[in-house]
Amino acid sequence: MTPPTRIPLEVTIVALDPPFTAGDGVLFGVQSRHDVDDPRPACVTTEFHTTIDIIRTANSGVDFAGKHVHGRHGDRFVYLAWGLPDPSEPFVMFARAKIKLDSIPVALLDVSVNNGQPLMAELQATNPKGQPASGTIKPPSIHWHTR
Repeated sequence: MTPPTRIPLEVTIVALDPPFTAGDGVLFGVQSRHDVDDPRPACVTTEFHTTIDIIRTANSGVDFAGKHVHGRHGDRFVYLAWGLPDPSEPFVMFARAKIKLDSIPVALLDVSVNNGQPLMAELQATNPKGQPASGTIKPPSIHWHTR
C-alpha cells in the first residue's frame, strides 16, 4: 500500500469589510487549536496567511492537516475567530466563522499546487445582519481561487 502524500499549500484568507470600527476594540484572527494566532483589529479588510497540508491517498482521496486545521476526516475547516482583548488574556473569543476546506474543488487544489500559486479564500466578514460572519461560511459569502 502506498503511503499518503503530503503537499504543503499556502493559503491566504481575506476577510473583507469586517463590521467594526477601530474604537470598538474587536480583534480577529485564525485559530490554532485553542489560541488565536496574531489577532488583529477587526476594522479593515485583512489577510491571514497559513499553510495547510493536502494529503493525497492511494484512492485519490483528499484530506487536510496543519496548525490551523480543525475537524475530522471529511469535515476539515479553519476557524476565523472574533474576540476582545482582556487584561488577563490577549483574546477572549465571542464568535467564530468556520471556513470549510472540504468544499474546495479538487481541480482548484490541483491548479494551485501544480502552478505553485497560493490558494485564496475571500470571505465577507460581515453577515447580512451587520454582525461578524460566524457559523459555517458558504457561497456566496466565500469565494475560493488562486492568486
